[in-house]
Amino acid sequence: MEQETEHFTIAVIASDEMMKELESKSIPASCHFIRLANITELVDHRDCIACFDLLFEPTRERMNFYRSFYPAPVFINCIQLTNTELNEIAKNEGLLTGTGNMIRINAWPTFLKRAITEIAETTIVFTDVFEKLNWKYEITPDIPGLITARVVSMIINEAYFALEEKVSTREEIDTAMKLGTNYPYGPFEWAEKIGIKQIAELLILLARTNTRYQPAPSLLKEALF
Repeated sequence: MEQETEHFTIAVIASDEMMKELESKSIPASCHFIRLANITELVDHRDCIACFDLLFEPTRERMNFYRSFYPAPVFINCIQLTNTELNEIAKNEGLLTGTGNMIRINAWPTFLKRAITEIAETTIVFTDVFEKLNWKYEITPDIPGLITARVVSMIINEAYFALEEKVSTREEIDTAMKLGTNYPYGPFEWAEKIGIKQIAELLILLARTNTRYQPAPSLLKEALF
């Protein structure tokens, strides 16, 4: 007699595009994503084994609410803030248990649908969720930008410097990068999909400790900084 498959539900807070990316990944038939309009709807879905908050903001209400979802893990799209910084915000807000069950992932546009999910180093147990989803993951250092967002932001930044020096056009640079490196997008295409403001904010943050991330003037201008 065949063993009955255990079905499970995962709550998701996401934009339309992010939801499409998430659903484009390989999802087992036993998994059901339920999209929530806001965090308070989690009250009615405590049977969910996890939550993906792809629109995360480090507000007191949000962080406090997710601790009430414990022990289920909450995967937050949080590129810039480290766990240490999130814990400091929680402490300042009077949330003594810190980040609780929140786990930083890289869910910038185009990254979520990758075969491997980047997860910042954490002590929180989450592996059973990814085993159920049959998704691969990689643990990265708990640093701003994790790994891939740093690399892609730097590539985009260098493309803007090249454009300023009139090395080539946007279209030609995009084509050269896709053909020469087999990247899925050219740097300017990537910047548009991710959002140039997000790229600029990460570069500004990283440049505080490493000048090689100093944003190109044209990139800052385009991002309205």
